[in-house]
Amino acid sequence: MKTFRVLFLLGLVAIAGLSCDDDDDNGPAPAPALPLISFGAPYQIVDDAEVLVPKLVGDSLRLGLAYSGCSDGHVFELRSRVLNSTRAEVWLFKITDEACLAFFQESRTFRVPQSALEKENILLVGPDFNSYILR
Repeated sequence: MKTFRVLFLLGLVAIAGLSCDDDDDNGPAPAPALPLISFGAPYQIVDDAEVLVPKLVGDSLRLGLAYSGCSDGHVFELRSRVLNSTRAEVWLFKITDEACLAFFQESRTFRVPQSALEKENILLVGPDFNSYILR
């Protein structure tokens, strides 16, 4: 009976050792999570062929913006993320947040990060989640 207990305990230890192996056999590690898109204070992208359609000009994004506020010249930050080896997305985050009834529309230019420019396809994502193919 004593031999059976010893063999039984050795078997349990062996099974526990097998289940505690390193996770090397679980396949590749999951891809890192993409940053979430946040647009900041409210604004709109002007998409009017007579005024200005969002487009890449060299290493910069030119587009028309519309927003409400107490004054013009609100601060925006161009943000980006690389989706895969051929595609990147860019969007604007509006930093200035003013609660006034005046409405402004202006043409702006933003430098696109090199990591996005290196991709074959660049997509501008608007605050209404409409997308504009830049390249």
